[in-house]
Amino acid sequence: MIYQVIIPESLYDELKEVSEYYESKEVNLGLTFILNWENAMDELKRNPLHYQKKVSSLEL
Repeated sequence: MIYQVIIPESLYDELKEVSEYYESKEVNLGLTFILNWENAMDELKRNPLHYQKKVSSLEL
């Protein structure tokens, strides 16, 4: 079975906003946040059955 991670376009605006907030608190914290998020998405793609399936309210 092939799985797909669907990321709404609006999420990227939120990620940028959160990253900028973290960066305002500590240098490179925003970058660290983004890198951790990207690593989590890569892990999800490699091992999709390791995680519980969630349906966003956006999909309903």
